[in-house]
Amino acid sequence: MRQALAVLLLVSTGGCVAYTPPDQVTPQPSPLPQAHRPLASTANPTVTPAVAGILSTAAAAGQFSGAALVARNDQVVFLEAYGLADRDAKLSNRSDTQFDIGSVGKIFTAVAILQLVQHGQVALTTPIGAYLPSYRREIADQITVEQLLTHTSGLGDYITKPPYWAGAKDQLRALEDYLPLFEQDPLGFTPGTSWKYSNAGYILLGLIVEHVSGEDYWTFIQQHIFAPAGMTRSDSNERDAVVPNRAINYTRLDERLQIGPGPAEPNTRWLPPHAGPDGGGSSTVEDLFRFAQALRSGVLLDPRYTEIMLQGRVSAEQFGPGFRWGYGLAEHRLGGARVLGHGGSTHGGEALLEWEPEFGYTFVMLTNQDPAVGAQPDHPPLPQLEERLIRTLPVR
Repeated sequence: MRQALAVLLLVSTGGCVAYTPPDQVTPQPSPLPQAHRPLASTANPTVTPAVAGILSTAAAAGQFSGAALVARNDQVVFLEAYGLADRDAKLSNRSDTQFDIGSVGKIFTAVAILQLVQHGQVALTTPIGAYLPSYRREIADQITVEQLLTHTSGLGDYITKPPYWAGAKDQLRALEDYLPLFEQDPLGFTPGTSWKYSNAGYILLGLIVEHVSGEDYWTFIQQHIFAPAGMTRSDSNERDAVVPNRAINYTRLDERLQIGPGPAEPNTRWLPPHAGPDGGGSSTVEDLFRFAQALRSGVLLDPRYTEIMLQGRVSAEQFGPGFRWGYGLAEHRLGGARVLGHGGSTHGGEALLEWEPEFGYTFVMLTNQDPAVGAQPDHPPLPQLEERLIRTLPVR
């Protein structure tokens, strides 16, 4: 049976490590070679009705509020939005509505690092102390850049800590502001010997981007990823900015991601001032599709580093057979097909960007309702919706 995965903003599972080095890569086909052109949806007689039926049913049941895009090869075959972006103003979600993308943004950070590697400014196997000289030496001299990318550094998380929710998040303006939340923590394991999802690790990767490039993290992402990919509706999700056509996330979750009493409310009080290198930026389903095209087709990285990027490296069988973490994305199997991508979730939002290289499908789904949590969620998580879609779609 086909199996799907949700990669939430908060993950804490650990596991043993089996590693594939960057030089042991196999070239993969790029079924979407063009990264720059206006998006248009062309109905496919098999795919479009199947996708529409599943998502329309979910939306009518209150189980999906957001936007979805499905593409096959170079062609967008489904592009639709459901539900309300602003419940008070009765403004509908649209295909170009901005949503919080959660940890999907980690892929941007990984691409930024590989761009610096490609240009000889960073080395994957070098300890991070070479790029962050003020970070704790006893930690920085043990961890390599690659271990940060693959969540094998032994660093933990900062979002799960009470001080973050007690007010520390409101003081997070520069990336250095995150460091007191985790810098003094001991490593959970010897780097490279196990696996644990680490938002803290991606904060350090963002700091490496800033220190090596001399640019602010978001300036670098805008100039070297968003602009070349044609992503005109993606940004750092400034909490206090008034942005037309940005969805309001509605949540009933508390700081432990447990459903609380009362109706859903805007998630503003749960947000930091803006997103970081570990996720939380804003984008659209259209822009994320453009990003996937640009990544796969060599617009963002040269052919060698594109191949390196699009590989799973560290075994994480706890998520399912054949599951592997790579640089900013995960690799797993759906019905025998190789799938790459990342998911994300936050208070009042869930995101999914995945593609199947062999069959040419790309799936992008963004919502402005709570992710499915608990033993009996009131709606299916996005990977379950994706699994339903894939089961109905032709593979030839």
